Parts: sequence; C-alpha cells; structure tokens
Amino acid sequence: MEASPPGDPGADLIEKFYAESDDTRRNEIIQELFRLFDRKLRAVFEGHSLKITTEEGVQETWLRVVMTHSKPNARYRRELGRFQSWLLTIARRVRTDNAILTPPSDAALLQCLANFQRQIRQRYFSKLVCFFLRELRRQKGGSPMRRAAEKLAEETLASAFRRAAEFDPEKKQFIVWLKELAEERLPEAKGPVSEHLPAVGVSARADNDPVADETAERVLDSMQLQRWDQLVSGGGVCRAIDEFLKSLSARVAGAFRELSPMQQKALFLVGVLEMEVKEAAEKLGTSPQVIYNALSQGRKRMEEVAELGGWHAHERD
Repeated sequence: MEASPPGDPGADLIEKFYAESDDTRRNEIIQELFRLFDRKLRAVFEGHSLKITTEEGVQETWLRVVMTHSKPNARYRRELGRFQSWLLTIARRVRTDNAILTPPSDAALLQCLANFQRQIRQRYFSKLVCFFLRELRRQKGGSPMRRAAEKLAEETLASAFRRAAEFDPEKKQFIVWLKELAEERLPEAKGPVSEHLPAVGVSARADNDPVADETAERVLDSMQLQRWDQLVSGGGVCRAIDEFLKSLSARVAGAFRELSPMQQKALFLVGVLEMEVKEAAEKLGTSPQVIYNALSQGRKRMEEVAELGGWHAHERD
C-alpha cells in the first residue's frame, strides 16, 4: 500500500488530532473531519439492512476514530495509505458488526429439516423396530414379521416429526416421549406398555440384522432411566452404572465390566442416558475427543458380545 501523499487533508487533520492535548481543540478537529467525509461515510451505510440507522453508523465510526487517540497501535499512520481509505475501512467494520443476517432460503430450511430427520431416523429406527418386535411377540405370540415392526417404526417417526412442537425437554427425555408415541401405534393395545425403548449402548445395525432382533429383548423401564439420570445429576455416575448392570444378563454385564472405566461411563452417559458428547465430557471432566474414543472402543467390544448372543435386559442367569 502506498503511503499517503502530501496534500491529504484527512491525514493532516488526524495527525493534529493525535498531537493535540486540549479536548476542545480535538473536538473541533473531529468536526472538521466530519464535514470533509460525511457524504462518503453515509454512502457506506445507506441501502443496507442494518440494526442501526445511517446516522448511528456514522457516529459509531467517528467514535472508533476518536478512541484511537488513547490506543497508539490502532492509530492512523501515513504508511497505511490515504486517510479516507483507513476511515472507510472502520466504517465497513461498523456496518458488518450491525448487519441484519439474511434469513436462510426455503431450500436451505428444507435441507436442514431433511438432515435432522435423517439423523433422528438413524439413531432411533432400529430401537423402534426392536420395541415393536418385542410387543408384537408379547401380544400375538410366536415370531412377528419384521416388516410389520418396521412399518410401525416408520409411522412412529413420522408422527414424531409432525408433532415435534409437543415435545418439552424440560418435562421428559426425548426417548421417553418417543416411546409414548410408539405405544399409540401398538395394535390391540390393552393398556400402558411396561417396557421401554432400548437405549442402546452399541451402534445400531442394518435392517434384517438378527442382532437387532436379539436387542428387542433388552428393554429399560422409564422409571429406571429417571432413577439413573437423577443419580448422575447428583454426581453418582458409578452408582448409576452399577444399577444399570443389574438389568443386564450376567454375561453382558461381565463384558461391560471388562471395559475401562472411561469406556463404561461414556457408553452409559451417551448410549443409555442419551447425553450429548460435550455434556458427558463436562460431566467427567475430560475432552469430547476422549469421549469419542471411549465410545468407539467400547462399542466395538460390546458389538462383539452382541454378535455372540445379544443383550438381554432383566434376564437372570
């Protein structure tokens, strides 16, 4: 950038402003600069969607200029180029700071909705299928058709998306609310279902996976979830895990205990209680990356256990 050439009135005046110790004289210099560059500054703000008026933008620009008097490192220097360019740069920063963000387009909103629904489906579809497989087996006996369970799972998710505004995170966990919607889809339901959706601590499997059918037997009571959540909130993560292990078969509980303490806590907080990774990291006093690593390693081991026979909740060996 070329230094400001001789004859730059703005540069001459701002240098006088920096050298002046009298407040009255400094104000006079700023007023003179204001008259010289008012039109240029207004052009920066006019025609833009801002939280402030053009006049307020101009005033904020001059306020920032005046503040450079007490901040030598922020002052204008001739080697920076012409004073007008330096001044307009400050004005554009004021404009950016006060810009009204353009609302997302309809296409962008629809894309966000599609991404959200896809993530919810990936997280809960297999769990819903497991839930319905168990309930169909309990109500009708024998081995229910998986296709029927999948249809009910799809209907439940569709209902959740339609009624999303009804969900209140202050009153209940999402998985509990989703379970209530699932109960509404049950054919020939005679009353409230005692079992809860499986809050799986291992990765969901693909459709028609026998492991998913086995997981249908591993269900958690909503009162248990609330109890464990209360223990965790009170700092009793290890105690909550001990109670959780009592709901598993001896074989699966034994495999879970062989995991490292961090893997156990990560799987329990994120996989069972549906806690966000960041929240789990804060709860355990570690970083999200540590939680991610523990989840990956723990899930891999528990998937190996599932492949050998599945998870069975409330089973007594």
